[in-house]
Amino acid sequence: MVIRFSLAALPNGLRVISASLSLYCTLDEYPTVAGGGFIARLTRDWDPAYATWLTADSQTPWTLPGGDFDNSDMRYITRSAGDLVSTWETFDVTDWIRGGLSDSSANKGFLLAVFSGDGHRYASSEYPVMDLRPRLTVVLDSTIGVEKIPAASRAPGILFIDSRRAIVFIDRPGAFSLRITDLNGRAVFSYQGNASAAGQRDIGFDGLSRGTASQIYAAVLVAGRRVSGRLLPNLH
Repeated sequence: MVIRFSLAALPNGLRVISASLSLYCTLDEYPTVAGGGFIARLTRDWDPAYATWLTADSQTPWTLPGGDFDNSDMRYITRSAGDLVSTWETFDVTDWIRGGLSDSSANKGFLLAVFSGDGHRYASSEYPVMDLRPRLTVVLDSTIGVEKIPAASRAPGILFIDSRRAIVFIDRPGAFSLRITDLNGRAVFSYQGNASAAGQRDIGFDGLSRGTASQIYAAVLVAGRRVSGRLLPNLH
């Protein structure tokens, strides 16, 4: 499985605190058998419209079937039998996203590979239930060049979002905003609020404008000096 998110909509000049890739497991063909695999950074450009197990686009073959990847930095996965179906699995990709922001040519996406005998299958960007498609969650620090604020017990962030509502966590009283844009930076939804106390906020909105099948939206929550971003593949 190859996955790529555009990072173009993320604000420039902010330090990446953390980045995580979340995939939803839809099936385990061998539920009584333990399995495993790995996730790695892809090193070759590819075309999502034509990429297959053998080719990166309509003509160019992968050097290795499945995708060309950096084998010096692989995140291995070990699973017990039947422990992941209908659950999210999250991978730390902080270093890879930092590299992709500093050098856009390095952002070629990720390869998720399972070993022979592992039957886990994951929702793709074309999965019919949009809320279960792959997610990339990026937490950014906007305090570069200013006095650091005391660390909160829990950072602000986007807990859940679909085409009609968002649930966000605000870590302290004060003004906050939520902005959703397309890849061209065009705002499709914006909200400004003022929290009287720390806690969750449920923000409802009309369905986002429908784009093309490859449209990707970026949601950015700003609370005080903290910025939390999430890229949303095919949220339409």
